[in-house]
Amino acid sequence: MRADVEKFKNQISGFDKDVLLFLCGKLFEYYLGLSAENTQLQRNIDESAYIYNELKKKYESFESENKQLKELVGLLRDQIELKNKTLFGATTEKFVSLVEAAANHPEEIEDESQVEDDDESKVTNIDDYKNGKGKGAKKGKSSHGKKKSKSKKGYNSSLKESMEKLPKQISYDFDPSYPIR
Repeated sequence: MRADVEKFKNQISGFDKDVLLFLCGKLFEYYLGLSAENTQLQRNIDESAYIYNELKKKYESFESENKQLKELVGLLRDQIELKNKTLFGATTEKFVSLVEAAANHPEEIEDESQVEDDDESKVTNIDDYKNGKGKGAKKGKSSHGKKKSKSKKGYNSSLKESMEKLPKQISYDFDPSYPIR
């Protein structure tokens, strides 16, 4: 660098005073231009740093708000799910499992008709009950307090036996258009 300075001094030593003043003026203008650019660049850097810090603060606040909202959404989803379970119970879950079980064709279903048929049903018609007719009436007595004949009892038992020999099948009606609540 020292050699460059010596070379520059040798070049300008031959110039007169007016040329040197002109060159110094031009050099000073160039210096002022660089100084102005440097000042503007420094302002831009400072402003960019300020904007960056503001954006960083906003980002952090949005990130924390997003985290809180995600937790709130999860909590509300759990509450809605719990509310649905309390409203609908486990029937909706059973319904899905029933549909899946029907699609898988279970091997053997126990015949429930025997259990249902073994239960002794009661008379729903009051007139039959008063007259001593029907299954719910007391056996062995008529409406007047007299015993029934044994031939009638034998007829009922043979009818029951013949009914038990018939094939039994339980069927359920399923209406898919019925709304599930």
